[in-house]
Amino acid sequence: MKGEAVALSCLVDEQKPLPMLGTSPGPDPDRPVIDRRDACATRFESNLWMSAMLRSGAVDGVWTMDIEDDRNLWINDEFWGLLGAQTPGPLAVYDAFRALMFHRDLPAMRDSLVQLRANPNRPVDQICRFRHVNGATVWLRFRGSITREDSGQSRRVIGAYSDISEQKRLEEKLLASRRDCARGHGELRAFAYGVSHDLKAPVNMAKMLIGEVLADEVGCLSADQTDLLNHTSCAIDRMGDLIEGVLEYAHLVGEAPTTRWLDLNLCLRDVLDDLDPLIAQSGGRIKIGPLPSIEGDAQQIATLFRNLIDNALRYVDEDTAPHVEVSGHSSEGQVKIRIADNGCGIEPRHYTRIFAMFARLHTRDRHTGNGLGLAVCERVARNHMGRIVVESIPAKGSIFTVILPQEPSPCKTH
Repeated sequence: MKGEAVALSCLVDEQKPLPMLGTSPGPDPDRPVIDRRDACATRFESNLWMSAMLRSGAVDGVWTMDIEDDRNLWINDEFWGLLGAQTPGPLAVYDAFRALMFHRDLPAMRDSLVQLRANPNRPVDQICRFRHVNGATVWLRFRGSITREDSGQSRRVIGAYSDISEQKRLEEKLLASRRDCARGHGELRAFAYGVSHDLKAPVNMAKMLIGEVLADEVGCLSADQTDLLNHTSCAIDRMGDLIEGVLEYAHLVGEAPTTRWLDLNLCLRDVLDDLDPLIAQSGGRIKIGPLPSIEGDAQQIATLFRNLIDNALRYVDEDTAPHVEVSGHSSEGQVKIRIADNGCGIEPRHYTRIFAMFARLHTRDRHTGNGLGLAVCERVARNHMGRIVVESIPAKGSIFTVILPQEPSPCKTH
């Protein structure tokens, strides 16, 4: 493991001031500094747990410090090897240790010492940085606890340290990748939104002009001319729907959900109110079972419901009244929302393709749509750290199951 060095600290007698590494006033003149390296090594060898940790490679080295005088610091020779430094003499360990530690880490170390003084039973666990002689940063994690003499008096902190530099480098790379990904999502979202928004004005203008020509030239246009303008108007409508779909999808890319506790029953009821004209037009029936509550974004979850139910009402065989069933349950921290229909169904080979952008399995003269509805649903599920799956029998119907964590992880960047 690789890592940042700890504020090596010690607990003190309540009658003595707290010695701090890096701020020690120096040893007690009546208590000379002595070479305790042999005694410390013997103590570690007698500690079966510590010896086993060293042999297994779970830690990189061991250390100890006198709680009455932090200049009496001992650390094994592997520490100096990690930093490419020469092992100092017994009286120079303290100064050499300080010289290699990042000075900016001293404030955190001092805070740790204050906390240790307030709670003598609190174990040492801190990370600090050291400078390798070649200029590289070495992160060390120090852990330890107080040892007591037979009299019960606290005398030393004894512990182990681990090199966590590689772990820290990987964390920094991951953080940089996340920042790059978030920036890329933001740029893509801004581009798609800007282009789509700018296209709306000319599309609306073309739609209006064709409508005016058809209205003003009634009786003056030939049948072919009228038919051509009507086809053009329909194409412009499709383009408008496509632009709206792209805008909707762009809004979801890189967008962290604004979550709150949602009653899915109320959310679905609002969606069905919006879809009431389509339900009446199609002659559809919708059966609703009890739904659980989740932590989610109300607008995004409503979009998911709206697109799935809209598809269920539209994608049915001719002369078939749509029948949609919505149900859900929670189990082991997950919520499963099930939307079943009696539509035209999907062949298994298309189970993945249908969630791609602009994917269409039917011609426009048979079923309308922009090919973005299920892509939007899949994005909403992903934004909530979930997923959506489908089961279907062609000509019989489909079941879409949305699987979401009831309380999503804080990390929602995708």
